[in-house]
Amino acid sequence: MAMSRLLRKTFTGSGTWVAPAGVTEVIAYGRGGTAGGSGGGGGAGGSTTTAGGGGAGGGSGASCIAYAATLTVVPNTSYTITIGAAGAGGGGGAGGAAAAGGNAGTAGTGGGQANNTTFGALFTWKAGFSGGPSGGAGGALGAGTGSQSNFRGMLGLDGFGGGPGGTVNASGSPAYSNNSTYSTATSGGVQSGSGGAAGGASGGGGGGRGGPTAGGDGTADATACEAAGAGGAAGANGANATTGGAVVGVNGMGGQAGSGGGGGGVLAVSGTAGGNGGAGAAGAAGILTICWVE
Repeated sequence: MAMSRLLRKTFTGSGTWVAPAGVTEVIAYGRGGTAGGSGGGGGAGGSTTTAGGGGAGGGSGASCIAYAATLTVVPNTSYTITIGAAGAGGGGGAGGAAAAGGNAGTAGTGGGQANNTTFGALFTWKAGFSGGPSGGAGGALGAGTGSQSNFRGMLGLDGFGGGPGGTVNASGSPAYSNNSTYSTATSGGVQSGSGGAAGGASGGGGGGRGGPTAGGDGTADATACEAAGAGGAAGANGANATTGGAVVGVNGMGGQAGSGGGGGGVLAVSGTAGGNGGAGAAGAAGILTICWVE
């Protein structure tokens, strides 16, 4: 008498699966794609009299939790497997140009939505609903701090909000994971890195820290958020934020966010430029593993 054997096939890209003869039930373990992180806002350019505000950090994309489903299949039938695409990362906002009257920075771009993973018409694993919203721009003449950014995912762990940028000679704020102050999530309170440093007397505000990535297993990677730009000292440009695009979402994590750029300092005649916001990272594509017994 022949012994039964357990077989499996893993899809990291879309394709087809044919149910073998005699197989009427499978266990499918999968998840949808995860959303992209948003870009941080650009710092404002300083004027001849007043420094610029720092840009805000962006919000990270929503994560997805992988889970199993027991499905009834028809032997010798072909099923279309669609693996959910990852959400794209958002672009960082440009810093405000040097000008005598100062210039506001540009807001970052929001992260992209991911797609669902499907096993024919039998089952759908939902994707991260949408990417984190963009970090707000630094205000010209030190009047703005950049808007704080937050996001709640559709499935899995929430995307995390970025901290606001600083006003003139004020540091940017850190990002917080699962804290109602900077995110729509409701528990925790994990601080995730400091914001950009203030530029000193007549210096620009520091950029806000971008939101950390959110783990698909229900944990936060509080280290995976990029450094915010420091405010420019008097006569100096604001610093660029480090891009979040250097790290893509993996293992069900949403894409990490970019941090905000620093505001420019005061400079006679021309003013100074603000720093660019960091780009957000892409999320992760979905995955599906099918297990059956022959």
